[in-house]
Amino acid sequence: MRRSRRAPAPHFRQPAPFSPIGGKHAKIGWDLDPTRVSMMQIVEERENYLICRGWDVDAHRPEERRFVWEIAVAKPYVLQVLPWHTRTVVLNDGREVTYTYWEPWWRTAAYDDGTVASEKIHPPYFVGDILVCAKPRTKIGDTPGSPDGPDLGEDELDRHIDIMLDDEGNPIWYTDLNAAGRTWAASVDEVGIRRVCLAEDHPGCGVKFKVKIGTWNPDTDGWDYDDTEELAAAEDEEYEWQQWGIDWFFGGDDFTYPPAGATAACVRRESSTTPTGYIWEAISGDCDTSECGGLCGEAST
Repeated sequence: MRRSRRAPAPHFRQPAPFSPIGGKHAKIGWDLDPTRVSMMQIVEERENYLICRGWDVDAHRPEERRFVWEIAVAKPYVLQVLPWHTRTVVLNDGREVTYTYWEPWWRTAAYDDGTVASEKIHPPYFVGDILVCAKPRTKIGDTPGSPDGPDLGEDELDRHIDIMLDDEGNPIWYTDLNAAGRTWAASVDEVGIRRVCLAEDHPGCGVKFKVKIGTWNPDTDGWDYDDTEELAAAEDEEYEWQQWGIDWFFGGDDFTYPPAGATAACVRRESSTTPTGYIWEAISGDCDTSECGGLCGEAST
């Protein structure tokens, strides 16, 4: 009995032709690209993506795969900044919430009922963390897609999608599958009393003033004050200050309110007069910084 060859021309590496009479060598199914999943290690966090390093698995043969020292990996959509910054979202319960981002990992959520929550990514991204990443294929190619900002595309289900690019204009292929289950969670250190520093001289009772927000530093057992807004205002005269404080203590006609550089313990109150939707009310303050030496460094008026 003659045994037919598995391939008629094995040296030419050609597949056997389909026989319509007997159905031999019929092609079943579709040729699909294999799932391209890679393990990446975080090097740096940015607003909408992460700088990582790892193996580029998009190669036909193992010997063609290479280690890439710097490759952009998109964050999960809900953890990106661009789609959500200053955008108002209608939740399933009917409430409206507007998000304002201060850092890639920190935002405030202002609800239409006056509630303001400070949220951070938890668990946070950190250098050296290992991610499970995939290269998705969409209608516009190998890209997770980059939606327009909040001012473009009113229909939530019909928003324009572009190829996602990094800050240097290079296309981003991979996306973090979020195996760690990262999400936005209320920040513990935002609850209760917060220390702030005056970024300008105290204007008096009931008049709001610019402040710098303090963050507790466990290494020094003290407060570190954020200079981001002060630096931005120095570079741009039209910069809109975000963090404001107010003091309802009335010391009388002869009382001298503290100058810029003094600190105060504050609680957060709702406000319709500030960009963030809240204001920091002073409940306890320093003595005059000319005597105390100033507790938060040099500050410009």
